[in-house]
Amino acid sequence: EPMVGCPSCLPAFLLALSIPYTAAQAYRQYALNPVLQRISPGPTRGFSGLFSRKYRPDLRLHAEVSGGTAPKPKPAGSITLEQIKARLAAQQAAAEAKRLEEQKALEESYKGSLAALRKLQNAPPPSEELKTPVSLPADDDEAMILSVAQQDRPAIIDRTDWDIVQVSGKNRVEFLNGLSTNDIGTLSNSGQFADTVFTTRTGRVIDLATAISTPDSILLLVSPGTAAELCPMLRKFIFAQDVKVTDLSVYLSTFTLINASKHPSNQLLEGLGFDPAASPETSSSSPARLWVPKTSKITSTSTRFSGAIQIPETGLGLPGETLLIPVSYACGLWKEAEENQQNLVQLGGVGWKRLRIWQGRPALGSELNDKINPLEAQLWHCLNFEKGCYVGQETIARLKTYQGVKQLLWLMEFNSPDSIDSINANELPFQVKIGDEKVGSITSVEALQGKMRAIGYFRTRSPAGKFVDGSEVKIAGSQTGILLKPALALEGTPAWFEPENAEEP
Repeated sequence: EPMVGCPSCLPAFLLALSIPYTAAQAYRQYALNPVLQRISPGPTRGFSGLFSRKYRPDLRLHAEVSGGTAPKPKPAGSITLEQIKARLAAQQAAAEAKRLEEQKALEESYKGSLAALRKLQNAPPPSEELKTPVSLPADDDEAMILSVAQQDRPAIIDRTDWDIVQVSGKNRVEFLNGLSTNDIGTLSNSGQFADTVFTTRTGRVIDLATAISTPDSILLLVSPGTAAELCPMLRKFIFAQDVKVTDLSVYLSTFTLINASKHPSNQLLEGLGFDPAASPETSSSSPARLWVPKTSKITSTSTRFSGAIQIPETGLGLPGETLLIPVSYACGLWKEAEENQQNLVQLGGVGWKRLRIWQGRPALGSELNDKINPLEAQLWHCLNFEKGCYVGQETIARLKTYQGVKQLLWLMEFNSPDSIDSINANELPFQVKIGDEKVGSITSVEALQGKMRAIGYFRTRSPAGKFVDGSEVKIAGSQTGILLKPALALEGTPAWFEPENAEEP
């Protein structure tokens, strides 16, 4: 090895500092190139840069070889940038091919399970578009649906057309926290759940979702037909994070039990061979309960969540529970419900739509779209103003600060049968006017047993004054409707909401 104190070895020593070579290799190169003249640290950093690790990559070796600068030798085993890009592209292509193969296998299994369920329900077989709402005989029975809304009879609702997205990885909580309105950081333990809203950069609604925490992932129950657009959108925001987004819509299915006996799902799931999940993260006191097939452990792999989830909410302001369960158990669940619940009303997607209008739950495409923000839809429980930034946060915070909400979602009730004809004769959304001035619009209507309810948006300030719970609104001439709180805003508006004191931003 060369001696540092030897003047003839100094260039070789400095060369060893500048490139990933051993001192012996550098000395041999120096010995084979007697025309080596000098080592320059570059035009700006000065001689002191020679001894700084920070500047070593900028040291240049000058030699009278081929009349120019000697090329810097590459470390053994190094690869070019093009090779790195090619390897990454190959890995991504292989991962995508594997994902598509798994998705195809899930779809084939889903078709068989769904066909068996439709046969049991005496419903038409599933179409080529698997995620379509089913229509069952009770969906057209106004008396049955009204009895469910009035909590006189129990019901099971087939919501297999709803989509489910799984977000897994170590950074899943921080990832979703930066993309939705609620504080996903509170979902630290399995079984916890919360409603949240995905918004655009301008704070407009993309979709209303229910987020449920499992041991290794967060499941998102989203509106029918939205997973195909939501998954690619979420993947675009993954930057050097341990996050994976998977569409489980053709693996997990959704059912809602209303007005059934206390914790009806317990008996149904036990009858299907499920046990409550027992793990350090899951306890019986959790808001939602996780269940696993007997002799199995609860898992949430990169492919899918293997288990069932029991959520103690219906999303309609009615007592009951919502179940997420593998579609292979759907037939068994439907049979168990028929055998264990008396006077059970069996509803499909059409029945859900009629109930959600009657209860005042907003739906994507009708009350929720890219022109509405969560405050206007009275989704107060989905908003957290204390957490950090998220997409659309600046606009929503400004609306709160300056009381900039111009309209609110309300449920309207009419007792006159004449109201049904006067509104249904018009295309929705139907404008509500006082004189020549528009004060609101009706987006959805439903008639049951000679009564009618409608969902619509009404201005917070109008010639008729302030619209609040219990206000009377005239539409279509002399027809009068009464405003009621919608299903997801039963707790009322928050204390800070005072639109009459609005300021100009």
